[in-house]
Amino acid sequence: MEIPRFAAEHVIPRDYGKPAISIGNYYLKWDDASHGIAQKEVPELKGLISDLVPHLSSTIYEAAKEIHVAIEENAKGAEVRHIHAFSPELLLTHRRGDITYTLQMKRDGTTLLRRSEAVVVVDDGTKKKTLLDVSWVIGELLFNRQPDYR
Repeated sequence: MEIPRFAAEHVIPRDYGKPAISIGNYYLKWDDASHGIAQKEVPELKGLISDLVPHLSSTIYEAAKEIHVAIEENAKGAEVRHIHAFSPELLLTHRRGDITYTLQMKRDGTTLLRRSEAVVVVDDGTKKKTLLDVSWVIGELLFNRQPDYR
């Protein structure tokens, strides 16, 4: 697939990298297919994770799991087969400008971090949003259970 020239600068990474990011006992395990993020976004991503860490308690994971339990308990007959097709998840979203980070908490405890960006085109010196969004999984936020010996 050929990428339109106006979108190529947003799709093809320039200064993207996968720096080590850890806050408290949480760390980001970068997705193999991810290009990472722009270096200028690293402090913002660290700040976002730092803001989220106090809320990533077992209570939130249990609440996400309880959504499915409640649905399964209330399902009857043929509805039971469709429960797995309907998979509610807990999403925490942070938007700044045209960039949105989403923390997706799944039923099994998997916590994925996604990044999406609305593509903006500069035409005759004016910025115009397009209908094109670029989105990818950055990685998984994991809890490090190993003691830190420094």
